[in-house]
Amino acid sequence: MEETSKVHEMEVHEAVISMSGYLPDEIDVGADFPLRFLVRCKSECSLDGGTIRVVDSDGNTAAEAAVSPAEESADDSSPASGAIAYRTEIFSVKAPVVPGEYTWTAFYSDSKKEDGGTEEPSTNSPEVSGIEHTGSLEFSLKIRAHLISISIWDVPMPVSTGEKFTVGIGAACSSGCSLAGQTLTIEDAETGKQLAEGKLGNEILGQTRATYWTMQELDAPSDEAVHRWTVRCHIPEGGLPHQAEGPDLVFRTAAAPRYTVTVKVSDDRDFLPLAGADIQLGLRKAVTGTDGAAVLKVPEGDQELVVVKMNYITHQSMMNIHEDSSISAALEYSPQL
Repeated sequence: MEETSKVHEMEVHEAVISMSGYLPDEIDVGADFPLRFLVRCKSECSLDGGTIRVVDSDGNTAAEAAVSPAEESADDSSPASGAIAYRTEIFSVKAPVVPGEYTWTAFYSDSKKEDGGTEEPSTNSPEVSGIEHTGSLEFSLKIRAHLISISIWDVPMPVSTGEKFTVGIGAACSSGCSLAGQTLTIEDAETGKQLAEGKLGNEILGQTRATYWTMQELDAPSDEAVHRWTVRCHIPEGGLPHQAEGPDLVFRTAAAPRYTVTVKVSDDRDFLPLAGADIQLGLRKAVTGTDGAAVLKVPEGDQELVVVKMNYITHQSMMNIHEDSSISAALEYSPQL
């Protein structure tokens, strides 16, 4: 008797895929980032053992992950939220190495078995049930260059014209790349002219995750003005792309100090010394000690003296500085109610 074969028409069910959790707004080039997907069949079929395959913009498989029954969770939602949910474990995927916006796709398939395999079909497989599940989900990725955050500290205020001064400069990569020994350049923010060059040290700044730093010596301009300089950190070519961001180095230059001035501050009722009074003479600042005195180095010429102390009326006067001198300021008590 001739044996006949039966051809079963395959029934196709939609597998509805959603993302469990949230993608970062931006991802560093080449960085590993986590993904997790939910999948449901609207007909409430079992999808246990199925696979989510993530395909990049070029059609290459970036990752695969099996699905299994998901525990109930308030944050797991999809258009088929009434159906039984299946979920992948959290798995890691590597981002593209070129900045830009990409569209990737997650596909669901019923079995992890590759074409041509010899694995026996399960009771849920299309060969037995006559049901095939298909579904896909597109999602977008915004890939950015690694951000180098520049930080600047210990800027003298003011800086003496024509003299050398030192500032602290730090740089940290958003992906934790080593910046040890990388070149720094300092440029005029308006003209772009390079003014100095230095290198980051090999040590990470204390109490930071990955900030490499140096104390950079600079030459002050000869004019009295406010200056804005830009600090750049340069990464050797051939590695992953980086871009720097951070505040400019802003400082003011003033004539070099020539004379020493001692400011003595007291209460005008009993002339007892007042500690903790803020002193500003011209552009130089100081705070009085327990003896009510503060010593400042200042340039020659007319300069305004301002003395501020809580619960006292602020003292202001013009001083002509032409020699080492001592100045007294008696403040009037005026409590703030």
